[in-house]
Amino acid sequence: MAKGTIAVKEKAITPKYKWEILKKAPKKYEKDFGKVIGQLLFNRNIKSAEVADFLNPDYVKIHDPFLLKDMEKAVKRIRQAIVKAEKIVVYGDYDVDGITSTAILVDYLKSEGARVEHYLPHREDEGYGLNSEAIKQLVKEGAGLLITVDCGISNAHEVELANSRGLNVIIVDHHTIPKEIPKALVIIHPLQKDDEYPYKDMAAVGLVFKLVQALSGNDERIKWYLDLVALGTIADVAPLSGENRILTKYGLIVLGKTKRVGLEALAEAASTNLKKIDSRTVAFQLAPRLNAAGRLEHADLSLKLLQTEDEGMARKLAGELEMINQERRKAQDNILRMATDQVEAEFKNDFSFVLADESWRAGVVGIAAGRLAEEYNRPTILLGEKGGEAKGSGRSIGGFDLIGALEVHREMFLKFGGHKQAVGLSISVEEIKNFRISLNEYAKTKLRGIDLTPKLMIEAELGAEDLNLETWREVRTLGPFGAGNPEPIFVTTDVEVSGKQVMGSDGRHLKFGLKGFGNNIEAVSFGANEVWLKEIESGQKLDIAYHLKINQFNGRTSLQLRLLDLKSAAEQ
Repeated sequence: MAKGTIAVKEKAITPKYKWEILKKAPKKYEKDFGKVIGQLLFNRNIKSAEVADFLNPDYVKIHDPFLLKDMEKAVKRIRQAIVKAEKIVVYGDYDVDGITSTAILVDYLKSEGARVEHYLPHREDEGYGLNSEAIKQLVKEGAGLLITVDCGISNAHEVELANSRGLNVIIVDHHTIPKEIPKALVIIHPLQKDDEYPYKDMAAVGLVFKLVQALSGNDERIKWYLDLVALGTIADVAPLSGENRILTKYGLIVLGKTKRVGLEALAEAASTNLKKIDSRTVAFQLAPRLNAAGRLEHADLSLKLLQTEDEGMARKLAGELEMINQERRKAQDNILRMATDQVEAEFKNDFSFVLADESWRAGVVGIAAGRLAEEYNRPTILLGEKGGEAKGSGRSIGGFDLIGALEVHREMFLKFGGHKQAVGLSISVEEIKNFRISLNEYAKTKLRGIDLTPKLMIEAELGAEDLNLETWREVRTLGPFGAGNPEPIFVTTDVEVSGKQVMGSDGRHLKFGLKGFGNNIEAVSFGANEVWLKEIESGQKLDIAYHLKINQFNGRTSLQLRLLDLKSAAEQ
């Protein structure tokens, strides 16, 4: 440094999240399973005796479907309908869980010679679950047995209407059971009283698979439905633990060699290689496209894609879904921007957010609500107003039971349903303000004293000796990752930035090397924030939080650290 010059201290980069490193595992875990895997197993509370089953999920260990309460009764009634050629209607939901559930059950019943049709409601015109007008129409068209999948448990009034008109109802659902339980002929739901089924966290598509397993006598051919089971389970953010983990693991294998031309066309439209499919690809590439139709048009489009056997039709439908999904993303981004502006202007200090606008599409607000809940770590409900009614969705945060909060305020709603982390609802526009105030007071009592700073749960610290392809391979053995088994987040401290590059046509992507860590490791952020793009420079020292990934290019495989957050190294 020249005499008389003054060193300019680099501007400190602050993290977006509060970093919480999980408790270090006992030495026994490291001794038995290795440093990294031992820590990850400990973090997931996997006991030593459970490790083999966790790392090697086995299809033969799925549970007997007849352990579900009244499964035998359901099978008997369905078989009776098939023999008597009664008209069966499978009534599904318009999301991926509902669509895949409908596709599986309709296909299986047709293969057994049943007279079966499906009914998926229109999200904006009819809303979630059963509705009276649909029931009346189905009875008029001669339906004798109605099987609801991914809905029905919140529809006591509508089931009573069906009963009064001679329409038998079998409910297959996994949403929170309300105080008033429908008086259906059969309810297949692992959380109902006296149900002895060992695993309680299945998505609806998993329960439908159990129904088909029972109906078929566990025929080997039903394994070809597992691609749809994996799709619905991952898309519905069901915990990837227990039986869900088994079904999803094998479902991803089946998805990699699916016989469904519709899924092949969907993957092609999404530039996704089904041979390399994983849970993240399903969640962020396939599921949003299947969901798009139900959000902006009608879910029948996605169901047709799953059902078609015509390659030309499959490509046509996949192309339509791609265009709808692009429209969905634009609408979602606009809603998120407007909702964020509302929060910053009026509600930043609230303990919950209830936001509404006439321009918002009810089918798109759920995704934006999830983003807002994650960004501010607050329970969030977004509503699209139409006439005097507002319909929308809510997403929660850890430790806050959102469906329980709605139950407390049930008199305010025209309709609602869901579970602890996600809800759907409709409410009179004139009631929104009262609900906003009341929910905020309720959330305040539940969340008071809790640090609501958005958190990043870091599983382990990795040093230079740990950053290699062998560690990545070890971490992969814990997959499939998702709810209940999150993809591990690691931290490495005091790394020196080498060769910073800003990439992409819009200049929003960031890449840099780690000096002293070898030439085959790079840190990458897609859609990096402005501070990182402007302030990070070669030679700077950082602490980084990331997912372990690989990059395959020109026949070479290298380790990639997918950045989630970073900050100036502690010494700076």
